[in-house]
Amino acid sequence: MLTAIAALVLAGPTTIDLIPTDDIWVYPRATDTHDIYLRAWGAEGKEVAKDVNEMDEFGYSYLKFDVSKVPARTVTSATLTVTHIANPGFDEAYSKQNPLHVRPVPEDFDEKTWDFSKADQVKPESGDKAVFGGGYAEEIPADKEFKIAIDLLKGPNDFRAYLSSARESQSHSLAIALTASVDVEDRGQACIYKFYSKDVETAAKRPVLRLTLED
Repeated sequence: MLTAIAALVLAGPTTIDLIPTDDIWVYPRATDTHDIYLRAWGAEGKEVAKDVNEMDEFGYSYLKFDVSKVPARTVTSATLTVTHIANPGFDEAYSKQNPLHVRPVPEDFDEKTWDFSKADQVKPESGDKAVFGGGYAEEIPADKEFKIAIDLLKGPNDFRAYLSSARESQSHSLAIALTASVDVEDRGQACIYKFYSKDVETAAKRPVLRLTLED
């Protein structure tokens, strides 16, 4: 299990960078839980399947973070940043129309033991009100990877309360799902969001949850 936490404490706010302890691509035919890529897409304008029987049409990514060392102070900024692969099958306008969203998901998953049979119990919260925030490709450079940053305080869901609950839980684990409405049937498989997991060799490409807290 890979865990990383870095804290910079200076005069003023505290900034903490968290790397996932677990991350998985959730899809019926996804078998490698240590895949260096995570993915997200939807179907017919929806991001979350009604039930497991629809999951052939959807793909999610689950990330879990250890928040045991996060101080119980007011969070002034919370941003999840992922690194997308080069040359996606969408442009900036399509990405903006179909952003990458972050939602709550039960923490009852473990990368080492994950099996898709658990997907009907461990699934993202659906509906617009469940979203902590969304991000999209603001600029897609030719033949180069790019970052997507998601402001988790944008709402409408309350990320501060979710973090507080996770910090006070017995496991100290915060779990989120990444979902999107990009439609493979409409645009082809290349249109999916495909970004690096914590298992990629280059540390700078791994997902990072950056929290800024009041001093």
